[in-house]
Amino acid sequence: MDIHLHLDLDLDLVDESPRPSTTPLCSSLTDILYRFNEDASAMNQARLKKSMQTCNTCRIRKVRCNGARPLCSNCQRLGFPCSYADGQPPSRSIVLPRRRVRQACLTCHGRKARCSGHWPACERCRGLGLDCVYRPGKRARLSASASCATDKSPSPSECMATRADSADTDHGDLFDTGHPRHQSVHQATWIQATPGTNTQFLDSLMPRILDSFFRHIHHIPTCSFLHRASLMAQYAHGNVGKALLLAIVAITSCLMDMGPGMQQFGHRCAKDSEMLILADYTRPSIFKIQALVLIIKHRIITNSFSSAFILLSVASRFAAVLRLNHESTDLSFLAQESRRRLMWSLYCIDAAISGGQRDYRLWNTPALHIALPCNERNFEFDLPKHTEKLVSNSQEPRLRHTEDIGSLALHIRILHIRQKIVEFSKDTLAVARLNGPDFEASVAALHQELDEFANRLPTSFQFSQSSLRLRAYSPRICVFVMIHVWWHQCHCDLYRLGLSGFRNALTPAMVEGLDGTFWQRCRQQCLDHSLAMARIFAAMKHLNATMVADLDLALCAHQCARILAHALHVDEGTLGLKADHVTEQVRFCLWAVQSCCKGPSAMEVAMEINALIERGLVLDALLPKDIHAHLDNDESLAQVEVAATGVGDETLLNAMISPLSATLFNSWPQGRSSLDSLDEGEEAECVPEPDCDTFQGASDLFNHQDIGIEGVDVDGANWAWPDFLKPCAGL
Repeated sequence: MDIHLHLDLDLDLVDESPRPSTTPLCSSLTDILYRFNEDASAMNQARLKKSMQTCNTCRIRKVRCNGARPLCSNCQRLGFPCSYADGQPPSRSIVLPRRRVRQACLTCHGRKARCSGHWPACERCRGLGLDCVYRPGKRARLSASASCATDKSPSPSECMATRADSADTDHGDLFDTGHPRHQSVHQATWIQATPGTNTQFLDSLMPRILDSFFRHIHHIPTCSFLHRASLMAQYAHGNVGKALLLAIVAITSCLMDMGPGMQQFGHRCAKDSEMLILADYTRPSIFKIQALVLIIKHRIITNSFSSAFILLSVASRFAAVLRLNHESTDLSFLAQESRRRLMWSLYCIDAAISGGQRDYRLWNTPALHIALPCNERNFEFDLPKHTEKLVSNSQEPRLRHTEDIGSLALHIRILHIRQKIVEFSKDTLAVARLNGPDFEASVAALHQELDEFANRLPTSFQFSQSSLRLRAYSPRICVFVMIHVWWHQCHCDLYRLGLSGFRNALTPAMVEGLDGTFWQRCRQQCLDHSLAMARIFAAMKHLNATMVADLDLALCAHQCARILAHALHVDEGTLGLKADHVTEQVRFCLWAVQSCCKGPSAMEVAMEINALIERGLVLDALLPKDIHAHLDNDESLAQVEVAATGVGDETLLNAMISPLSATLFNSWPQGRSSLDSLDEGEEAECVPEPDCDTFQGASDLFNHQDIGIEGVDVDGANWAWPDFLKPCAGL
């Protein structure tokens, strides 16, 4: 009791001086308590001093702070705001930036790596060239599952339509307006909304798509740049760009019957692939160029020529940045060959789109410092082989090509000759009066190049019933047939200049010093080579040798039909033509288009050939009132006139064969378009003169020579060309 009493007294008197009268026990306890209070006071002062040296940010994060001012080491390293309370109570209202993104991509998450969360690809995936995919958020998963829950196996188009109901037609899938989230969440929502990025569905679909592509489409000359074994290996490891996968789905579903709803699904894939590329256009890559080439082909086949025209320029710029037009000796043979084929695909598409219009040409032969592609066997089995260049500087006589030359190289050579012919035709038509002997000499020189090409063909590439029969069931029949079809088409393009009665054809008054034998020879050459083309189609039908071909075949068949019809009506007994025989040959052309070519553009060509047959092979242009029946929506009078003249969106692009450039006509100012020449079959007087001459001269569906457009100011808003495959530019 005494001890407790003394303790209470000492505590109350802790600030007073000790009394000497206390007992020894109380004195010792008092000293202990006094020293304890002194230590506690010192500790409080030290704690206060330390608190003043800790910034508010580190205090909230509960980490050690070095107290440096104006920025402590932690805030300086992490980029956080740094402030000190200076003895005042810390404010808890400060909001710190997130050190981590809300959601990592699947690749970074699986490898436990830091993800930047950027869209469309995080920094790590972009740097390593990996496929960057974000897991969809809860709302995206719920909406997707609900849209497909009513049917166990919905078609792709149904799922996509349901998914799009809650979003804006063009951009609603990009953002989730319900909750403001971090950018990566927006990315995840968008990725889920795009058909190609629905990983489960895409993974189940891709094996069948890839198999169909390499079996039936890969052998189309402008689609032969992918190496199957390499692509399949990269796909298995998830290293194939998503844009390329979507582009493959798009072109395959367009040219092949992959099931109900797949064509609509393919259209959406093409759109999404294009968006992915343009969203990251500052980083060119081989995958992106490959995807762009396939998208361009898809646009051409589906009548979206304005899109194809612009995308070609983007792809060409990518190719220039990556120096695809130069050899890369430090790469493996497969990589070099794939790059060559990709570059030559761009060259062929560019030649078709420009159609002899030099202002539209993106790739000239002198700019291509690469060799021609090797044969398919060497490319498939990775067997290195040296090949020659398109234009040789050697003065040595040219020998016949060896049997191991690639069919793709021959295809490029014949298109190169055709480009010369188309440019010559446009230059000739631009001159008011020509010197007859000089003009005839130029025609003879180009004819000599065509003869030289035919003479250098290896025996196995010479056309015969036997050679066609041996390839009847091989996918490589496509390029074999097109080599010979193009060779005959080149003759028609060259001699159509002397085919009186066609638009953009010369008249005797324009050429001085030529007698009637030259004009007769032009008519005979056009007729002979058109009949030869028809015989190729007849032989294919006899062998039931169908194939998957692009629009080139359809345009050549259409041109062939029109020349035959023209020859029938101008024949004065010298050609010995009979209506029944000519009609039969035109029906072979129609069969070739219907059996081998798919897509809206090819359908328009088939409709035009069929209409020609129903009219008794009369080449009168469709009247505007008839055109309206062929157009999905009512176009302006100028556009209808264009359709009547045979100039059209598709035509132009189809000019792939000829020039796509023609495709740009719709909104161009008045002026005669050289495109008309393509439509050789049309007689000038048969084409009504439109009030708005925007498309004048494009009336001939396959005036391949005039694929160029003679307008300058293009109003992009009016690039809605008529459906009719008009002057297939270039044909």
